[in-house]
Amino acid sequence: MPSAPLRPTPATPSPPRASADALTDAQKEQVTNADVLTAAEARYTDVVAIDGAEKAIDAIGDVTLTSGDAIAAARAAYDALTDSQKAEVSNYNTLLAAEARFAELKDAAARAAYAENAYQTSVSTRTGRPTTPA
Repeated sequence: MPSAPLRPTPATPSPPRASADALTDAQKEQVTNADVLTAAEARYTDVVAIDGAEKAIDAIGDVTLTSGDAIAAARAAYDALTDSQKAEVSNYNTLLAAEARFAELKDAAARAAYAENAYQTSVSTRTGRPTTPA
C-alpha cells in the first residue's frame, strides 16, 4: 500500500517544490501528480509577471510631463511578457491612454516653448515692440 504523501507541517512549513525535491527516490516513484506541481509553478510565474506589469501601469498615476520614466517602466514591464501573459493584463488600455496623453503633453509643451521663443526673438525686451530686421 502506498504511503500517504508527505506534507509540510504548520510548525515547519516549506515550499511545495522543496518538499518534492526532499523526497527519496522511492518516495518520488510513488508520486503520481508531479505534473500538477510543475503546472502550478508555471502558472505562478505567469501571475507574478502579469501582476508586476499591472502594478507598473498603476504606478503611472495622473499623467504629467514628469511621467515619462513611469510610462517607460510600465511599457518595458508589459513588453517583457509573453503574448499569452499580455492577453491577461487587465489595465493595458490604461497604459495606452497614458502614452497618448504623455505624447499630447509633450507636444503642447514643445509648441508653447516654440511660441515663447518666437515671441522673445521678435519683440524688443526694452520697448516691448516688435523688432525689425536690420
